Amino acid sequence: KLTIFFDTKQQSYRRQVAMEIPTVSVAVCVLLLSLVGCSFSATTVFHDDFNGGNIDGNKWKHDKKTSGLGFEMYTPEHQNSYVRNGQLFICPTFTEDRFGADRFAHGSLDARELWGACDPNWGGDSCHTQGHKNRPIMSATLRSKTHIKYGRVEVRAKLPIGDWIWPGIWMMPTEPGHYGGWPKSGEIDMLETAGNLNLHHPNGRSLGVDMDQAHIHYGNARTGDGHARHEGQ
Repeated sequence: KLTIFFDTKQQSYRRQVAMEIPTVSVAVCVLLLSLVGCSFSATTVFHDDFNGGNIDGNKWKHDKKTSGLGFEMYTPEHQNSYVRNGQLFICPTFTEDRFGADRFAHGSLDARELWGACDPNWGGDSCHTQGHKNRPIMSATLRSKTHIKYGRVEVRAKLPIGDWIWPGIWMMPTEPGHYGGWPKSGEIDMLETAGNLNLHHPNGRSLGVDMDQAHIHYGNARTGDGHARHEGQ
């Protein structure tokens, strides 16, 4: 379950929720804040418990790209994201199983040809890959069509166990270049975690499934962005 509480009177700088998680039910609700005699009213701006049997295209948009973060591509295909028993499932699959070994190893994959559109990365070509640049994993990223500025987000999700699985729940700017290239326009990573059972930092600290992280990215450049970081177990 995802619940988002927002001040709907403030819309000048809006954000959207980007989700890449395996099992989720989602909702967005109302908030009333009282601050030293001042009150700010809000309303429900987004709600989804995934009880409709299908991913609601009026609420969610799939990323479509053959080159995503790491070694996966993001697809709208049913095998990678679907609704069942009131839950949203986001599942990685092997590219070779979908397209065959020869095409995966030597052929080309074009998002526009496969899915009718492409969502470019902020840098680089994410719409077309070929040969050794083809990504071995197919997965999904869903972006909410509801944009928000202030409030509270609640998510109920079951996260996966498995080597190199990296689910994340993010808040991204609706206009990525509004204040300049990443990270100038900001990014809020509400949750990230690795699915590895045995992944550790050289100092012995766990980096695997028993550790979650949250970040706020901002600043001038990818190599030196300022960011706040939180880790928990």
